[in-house]
Amino acid sequence: MPESNCPTHPFNKIALSFSGGGYRAASFHLGTMSYLNRLNWGGTPLLNQVKMISTVSGGTIPGVIYALQKQEDKTFEEIYNFLLDRLENLDLLKESFIKLSTEGIWNNKTKRRNIINAFAEIYDEHYTFGKTLEEFRHLDSHLEALVYNSTEFNNGLNFRFRNKGKFNGSARVIVPYAVAVEIKLSDVLASSSCFPGGFEPMLWPNDFVHADSINLEKHAKNNRTVGLMDGGIYDNQGIESVLKYNSKVGEPYFDLVIVSDVSSPNMSSFKATNVDDTWFSKRTFQDFIKYNVRFNWILLSAIIALMCPLIFGLGNEFLQGICSGLAFSLIAVLIFKVWAIKKVSNKIKSSVEKLVGPNFDFYKSKIGPLSIARVPFGTLSVLLKDRIFSLSILMQEVFLKVVRRLNYNKLYVDNDYKLRRISTLIKCLTEEDFPKYKSSLPDNSTITYDNFVGQRIAQTVAEASSFGTTLWFTETEGMNNVLHKLVATGQLTMCFNMMIYLNKWITDDDGNFDRLSTKDQNQMKEMLAQCKGDWVRFREDPEFLVGR
Repeated sequence: MPESNCPTHPFNKIALSFSGGGYRAASFHLGTMSYLNRLNWGGTPLLNQVKMISTVSGGTIPGVIYALQKQEDKTFEEIYNFLLDRLENLDLLKESFIKLSTEGIWNNKTKRRNIINAFAEIYDEHYTFGKTLEEFRHLDSHLEALVYNSTEFNNGLNFRFRNKGKFNGSARVIVPYAVAVEIKLSDVLASSSCFPGGFEPMLWPNDFVHADSINLEKHAKNNRTVGLMDGGIYDNQGIESVLKYNSKVGEPYFDLVIVSDVSSPNMSSFKATNVDDTWFSKRTFQDFIKYNVRFNWILLSAIIALMCPLIFGLGNEFLQGICSGLAFSLIAVLIFKVWAIKKVSNKIKSSVEKLVGPNFDFYKSKIGPLSIARVPFGTLSVLLKDRIFSLSILMQEVFLKVVRRLNYNKLYVDNDYKLRRISTLIKCLTEEDFPKYKSSLPDNSTITYDNFVGQRIAQTVAEASSFGTTLWFTETEGMNNVLHKLVATGQLTMCFNMMIYLNKWITDDDGNFDRLSTKDQNQMKEMLAQCKGDWVRFREDPEFLVGR
């Protein structure tokens, strides 16, 4: 391999890429950062060598907060404690419903009253305190580039919020810099973490207008709206933004790209629905039409019977009054039932026509011969459930996995990144995934899952990786310290992958390690020794670094 393909100073310029995944991602990435802050390089924390942060969805929470509080000259310990406190104690879902029912905050005529904008208000109140992208115009920390990713729905492109570059927005929806600096960081957080199903899209630029956004308000009046949603729809790892940064240089700009990722290459398998052997599942629409006709005849018979005393003068006036009252009540029931069935039928027909579009009559002519009214409900239920489940897997897993592989390929297929990449995946230390990494460890012939990872780490990682994609912790999860397990998993996983990375350098067959300066060689060996020492402590207590 040519010398030029490897960095001459392995840790001079680092890029961090944080995947999406709600609070699971935010907590895991906090752990990743905290371990990088623990490692020593040249007498300072390795985290100080990070020049770029690219984030998606839940990863945008630590990405924004870290950059913002570094601008305020906060120490890492202060930032870490702040984030840990917010993640542990702020119930975003509960607070969002309170915001929805509060009238005063919805006076902005352009900002819609919905869940995602309620979340934006909470982010502003508890995380970013009214700050805008203006805060990042001139970075005063070790950082030089920030990219927070979302997805625009007009063209299906990555919509970027960043501190520098040709433009904010996408290639088709360009946001002038004078407008971009007025965007609230809370709205950046909300649009980046606006995952499908959980939220409705944010509308650019209308939902971003606020009291102090003069240029943004003018921009909203002169431009059409664009739906923005979770950055994970386009690139759930934020890798593309890293690789495109300063791409005209002709070789990789960064000495090291660290991808912190809580998603998994594995996915749920499709499980076919079984037909229930119940009375209802065996019935058809035709059966219920028959039941309805029979019920109508019963009602009519009852009405006629009740009217007989009045018509034929049977019984006293009291009996005639009771019977006629009941008869008129049943007539009202019959009329309402006929009206309701017709109303519902017309509503269903209208909805189907809108859904299908101008080809409704064509599909009706094709489906008609199938006689759906004769198909048992159990069979129809299977047809419907299998379609919904398969579409759900397609949109939530298949598409995302395909995109994930494509973006990772950009990083791993390119041989220029051979010694410039670390992927720290939340599941890599599970018993299922560990064999993929075992061969990269020294003396791997004697290594087993039990003697290297151990039961305590295995349990912590298993609980952390099984946590869902939400923006809150339930009471039970709080009691089980899921947050601490997620942070710990981020720390120990970063430690594990750093050991693998350093070992690759030191044992590289192409002699790249020998080309480094003696100082860098010694520092890498010292860092490896630090990681090995920490790994012993992680095996004893996976959460030994979590404490504030």
